Amino acid sequence: RSHFSSQLLFAAAKAYIRQKTNKKLLVYISLSNFDLSGHLLGPDNFDQIDLLYHLDWQVGKMINFVEKMYGAKKSLFIFTADHAGSSIPEILNKQIGRASCRERV
Repeated sequence: RSHFSSQLLFAAAKAYIRQKTNKKLLVYISLSNFDLSGHLLGPDNFDQIDLLYHLDWQVGKMINFVEKMYGAKKSLFIFTADHAGSSIPEILNKQIGRASCRERV
């Protein structure tokens, strides 16, 4: 649930990439910690926002790392995502101005 898990994942990916000697490489990294924390905390929780900040920084560092090793013109990055999360009912109530967000479900 924390940015440390993705930090370890990126470190393992970088170690793998460093040992490769061939010209072609495909690396797939699944960042499931953001999905897990979103289910547990909701998207409006400070810890979730902090995790997103760190993930953005870590992805940027990974892109820079790969581009330095293989060159920007020889690098391709494809990003996918899991479903989004929904705010907690109290925040939804404030956002939609209703007595109960359950009416929308």
